[in-house]
Amino acid sequence: MEEKRAITRRDALALGAVAAAGAALALTGCSTGSSTDDTGFVEFDLESEVLPLGSVVVLDDGREPEIARLIIARRPVYIQDEHVYDYAGVVWPIGIISDISGEPFPNEIHLFDAKAIKGVRFIGYEGALESEAAARLKDSAVQDESSLESLLPLAMEMGVVELSEDVGL
Repeated sequence: MEEKRAITRRDALALGAVAAAGAALALTGCSTGSSTDDTGFVEFDLESEVLPLGSVVVLDDGREPEIARLIIARRPVYIQDEHVYDYAGVVWPIGIISDISGEPFPNEIHLFDAKAIKGVRFIGYEGALESEAAARLKDSAVQDESSLESLLPLAMEMGVVELSEDVGL
């Protein structure tokens, strides 16, 4: 039989302190390793670079207070009008709150282009695979392709996607 351990007051205080420290680092931008300007935005060239997944941006939509979005997809295509957007994001720190096995709530996922970004609050994880994906996404933007065309070969090389005959690609 598995033993259950009660959380002591000391454990709860320690967990609270760790959570508070993490929140403070995230809010101050200390974890980005990038310099910020006087508005608190991280310096990033939105015209020539592709933001990594996990980046947090503020859109130039006139909302007060500003609402940040966490980037969850790049070069997604909106099926209804076949428009390829630069990014898809969810409200930070809310994320997706609908049942992930069903449809998202209306306006839960935001589609937007780089020109709609007012500033970058946090740049997501960057590594060798991100560099490869970003290069492919830059090429796809020139050809107005979605991430499906540009990143599917990389996903297949990594072994995370296998195509079945009914996919139609």
